[in-house]
Parts: sequence; C-alpha cells; structure tokens
Amino acid sequence: MNAMKLTGLLLVSFFSFIGCQSKATSISDIIEISEDFSTITVNVDSSIPIDEYDKRLHAFILNGDSLKPNQSPIIGSYVLDNKRLVFTPTYPFLKGKTYLGQYRSDTAVISKKFKVPLAELKASTTVSNVYPSAETLPLNILKFYIVFSEPMAAGFAYDNVFILDAKNDTLQDVFLELGEELWSTDMKRLTLLFDPGRIKQGLESFY
Repeated sequence: MNAMKLTGLLLVSFFSFIGCQSKATSISDIIEISEDFSTITVNVDSSIPIDEYDKRLHAFILNGDSLKPNQSPIIGSYVLDNKRLVFTPTYPFLKGKTYLGQYRSDTAVISKKFKVPLAELKASTTVSNVYPSAETLPLNILKFYIVFSEPMAAGFAYDNVFILDAKNDTLQDVFLELGEELWSTDMKRLTLLFDPGRIKQGLESFY
C-alpha cells in the first residue's frame, strides 16, 4: 500500500513538473511584437486599472546584453483592447537596434528581446552604357565613357572603377588619375582616361 501511495505521489509530482515546464516555455509568448515592429502587445487580465498600464508594460533600448541600472523606459501610449494591452512608442523603434519588452504581472516579470532589422538597400542608380561598347577594343585606346541612369557624386570614381584581366585579377595603375574627375554637366557621364604611359612612352594626356 505504501508503495502504491509513493508511486501515485511521484506521478502527481511528475505531471505537475511537466505542467510547470509547459507554462515556463510559453510564458515569453505572452509578449508579442508586431510584424512591422510598431507595437508591443501583451495578453492581460481586463481588470488592470488604466493608471497601471504604464507600470505593467515597459520597453527599453539595449546597448548591451542587459539593462543599465535605473534605465528609463521608452515613452509611448497604451491601449487596452479586448484583454490585449498595446504599447506604441512615441517615436518609432530604430532600425538595427535591439529592444527589451517587459511586462510585470501579479506574479512574475516577463521579458522578451527583439531586434528591428535594417531596411534593405536597393540600388536606384545603374550603369546605362559603356562606350566604346565593342567586345574587343584596340590596345591603344586612351579613353572610354561610363553613362549612369541618375546623376552621380564626384570624387569617388577612381575608388570604384576597376579593370580586370582574364583571371579576374585587378589591373594596377590603369587610369590616369586627374585632380578633377571628368563629368558631364548633368553628372551622368564619366570620362576615364587610360594612362598613356602604358602604351607609349613620352605621351601626354589630353581632354
């Protein structure tokens, strides 16, 4: 009889432990971050007084793995909608930054970290044409043109244009680097000069 009682007690303890594990696993799911990272939502008891909203749910910006002592929460507005407490920051969460959502229930403090992803950068400017455009060019060619779809900024051409050989290695000292880059008036066409010394000695550059 004692063995049966002990077995029953162990089974009850085991299932209680499993139940606690299940609650602990899902407790962080109480805090939800919207897909567009504009709000933090917590499922709560509708009996929470309105003056406790900002005492229960907080959001912090993290500059490390944990909060700083006496760190102030982010300011924002609160709305209780069908037992869902929604926090909207006054200023949108910053892209690339990590935040901590924190909810204080009557029995526990629940936290959830989240990072706002950086926006995808899509190139808006493309190379429209390169002249001369033949597949094979004469060895004594001294200049060529690059045409862009939008106006470009001067001062970066020699750091971003390269000539590759058949092995995809970058050729060195190919261009004649002038003090002032040769752009068209609309800043869409760049003229690049090959260093004439690579072809014949004693030649001077021309414009």
